[in-house]
Amino acid sequence: MFRSNIALVATAILIAAPTKLLAAPAGHAAVLPWGVELAYIDKTVKPGDDFFLYANGNWVKHDVIPADRTYSGVNLELDKENEARLKGLVAELAASPDSKLTAEGRKLRDLYSAFMDTKQIEANGLKPAEKDLAKIAGLKSLSDVARAIGDPSLGLDGPFSLSFGVDDKNSDIYSVNLGQSGLGMPDRDYYLKSDKEIVATRAAYKKYLEQMLAIAGVKDAGARAEKVYALELAIAKVSWPAADRRDADKIYNPMTFPQLRQLAAGYDWNAMFAAEGVSPTSPKGDRKVVVAEKSAFPSLAKVFAATPIEVWRIHRDGVDLVNGEHAEMTLPGNEFLKQGRAQSNRVVVGEHLSVSAQGEQGLTAGEPKGLHDDGTTHRVVELADGVGILRYDCARHREPGSDCGVQLDQLVLGALSGLGMA
Repeated sequence: MFRSNIALVATAILIAAPTKLLAAPAGHAAVLPWGVELAYIDKTVKPGDDFFLYANGNWVKHDVIPADRTYSGVNLELDKENEARLKGLVAELAASPDSKLTAEGRKLRDLYSAFMDTKQIEANGLKPAEKDLAKIAGLKSLSDVARAIGDPSLGLDGPFSLSFGVDDKNSDIYSVNLGQSGLGMPDRDYYLKSDKEIVATRAAYKKYLEQMLAIAGVKDAGARAEKVYALELAIAKVSWPAADRRDADKIYNPMTFPQLRQLAAGYDWNAMFAAEGVSPTSPKGDRKVVVAEKSAFPSLAKVFAATPIEVWRIHRDGVDLVNGEHAEMTLPGNEFLKQGRAQSNRVVVGEHLSVSAQGEQGLTAGEPKGLHDDGTTHRVVELADGVGILRYDCARHREPGSDCGVQLDQLVLGALSGLGMA
């Protein structure tokens, strides 16, 4: 809890800082001045009741989110600065003749050009996804579904996410991290609350599901979209709320692989781990994993086991894969989500994707100037999370255990593979 409080105070101070980035001379700070902006303090709020609103209340009341974004503040200014750098890098690659580009530079240029060639993309239709769609259509058991969810080449979503990172309690080791997942909208509240905007969002999302299934060639798209939504609603009902997921101690639940199987017995963990290339044992014995939303896992496993395979197949092919093919489709009749999608215009996403690929490939020799100037380009994968149609605010609302960054990593690797670069 102590660490959470420190993070809260740090967030308040950072957000309270002035949000205008200046072009700073060498040796000077990029953000001036630095500190707490006293004008943002809302003295009508007691700091002991809500320190965030106390420190930022006036800013929250009066700040206007730009029409082409889902957020504002310091992070927006940093993102805009980063996007300007990416545009320069892409322009430099495009203007350079082949003879002056390294092999890596040509790959990045070709990746960006292929991503921007919308005429060819439209002409291809779903052909690039046919192999994966056929694989999903061939799922015949729940074990097959768990195996497909764990397959990195497919990049599918499911009731559980799996990722890797430095252990939160022991920085000397890496950890296998598991968390709740499976929602197409950003948070369980979108499924459960009755606010006017959220109700409108739900209606638009259901229409979107129907559109994606129709594009995928699924018959009776409307009726099947309702089944997909019912599945996500069931997942949302047993998922943890955001407040609990912010508690660093609550979401740190280490256990062995056999204990995981016992905790969530309705899910084929062997199949998922095998597909991910993770063995159930290690040189020291049983594999240890870190579970985030521990109390939700048994219920999520029951939802998984109770859902017909047909629904899992529809959910996987019609929404996950086709979403990637039509990432720029705007949800109908919903300005709340249209605002979020405006950020991820194809040019910006293409720039992010190109430099993300540079990071994925570990390219260093002969790279365009600026790729590693100050390390900010290594944030591109995180900044580009909005490429998914309903992952638009992943960077703003990322919760512990969220897998949206993992999904983008898989998208990048899939794009590289399609171009013969991975």
